[in-house]
Amino acid sequence: MFTGFIGTYTQEGAKGQGIYSFAFDPLTASVHDLKLAFHAINPSYLVVSPSKRFLFAALESENGSVCAFALHKGSLELLNTQSSRGNAPCHLALSPDERFLIVSNYGSATIALLPIAEDGSLSQAVQTISLSGCGPHKMRQESAHAHSCTFSPDGNFVFACDLGSDRVIVYRFERSLGRLIPTTQYSSQAGAGPRHMIFSPDGTNAYVANELASTVDLIAAQGPGAPSLRQRLSTVPKGFSADNTAAAIKLSVDGKYLYVSNRGHDSIAVYAVQSDATLDFIAATLAGGKTPRDFAVDPSGAFLLVCHQDSDTMAVFSRDEYGLLHHRATYSLPSGVCILCADLEANNWC
Repeated sequence: MFTGFIGTYTQEGAKGQGIYSFAFDPLTASVHDLKLAFHAINPSYLVVSPSKRFLFAALESENGSVCAFALHKGSLELLNTQSSRGNAPCHLALSPDERFLIVSNYGSATIALLPIAEDGSLSQAVQTISLSGCGPHKMRQESAHAHSCTFSPDGNFVFACDLGSDRVIVYRFERSLGRLIPTTQYSSQAGAGPRHMIFSPDGTNAYVANELASTVDLIAAQGPGAPSLRQRLSTVPKGFSADNTAAAIKLSVDGKYLYVSNRGHDSIAVYAVQSDATLDFIAATLAGGKTPRDFAVDPSGAFLLVCHQDSDTMAVFSRDEYGLLHHRATYSLPSGVCILCADLEANNWC
């Protein structure tokens, strides 16, 4: 039995009430005991420490904040709350050594670095970086928008996706100083809107989900020079021309398949990862609900769980040997926007 947590939207017509918890049984592909675990305003992104002792939540509001929780099996104990140093925090990234947390503030285009104490509580930000720039999309790129930060697997670099200026900015992470130092950048296609990224298992390449263009960029992400484009693929099938925005991007447990959620086409794009890290588009499977903002591959690797922001549902899919998805069940879930699934006993978060 695995344990999961879901962040929900709670304001502006949304139906969520905070952070929900659930149990997932991989033997029956069923969700049990879905319930409110902690009342909070717009917990839009959740991340758990590698040790699984702590969970952190970004509370997306005009004066953003980040909460730290002690994790006791399926329950949450609030440790403390700190300012996110910006407006509308939408993403969190933990350093591999669990000493620092980076929060990306979409509205104010700021990135804040917060130290983590031994007991899991958060200290005030020791660095706040303001991004600048704009892009050709008049409604979404009128200014910079920090959408996510991702640590390199060795923890020495941080890659910041700026949706507003079509850049992925690379920072050297100085652990001893608690500082991010800009080094270089990757410029995506104009109007692409880089949102989230994930590294290949060997850390030499990365996959960037471009929200506005509905594309995935494979970039060479190792070495002293700027990251370079190796491949670009659509996240929607050929011939689809309606509005769509790409959202979450995840790898399968074995690293052989890549998945991206589509909001508009309301699907999960499936790619096979080749030996050289390039991608082959396999399918775009309907996600079983409206606006699949986030999803998680369960720790066994056999299932994919999707939360749908606008249909107030959560769907469970099984994964076959070819990476393809097959719908198994749908559950009621209010305004889900972020999901985690874990094996608490085996120390294996997804």
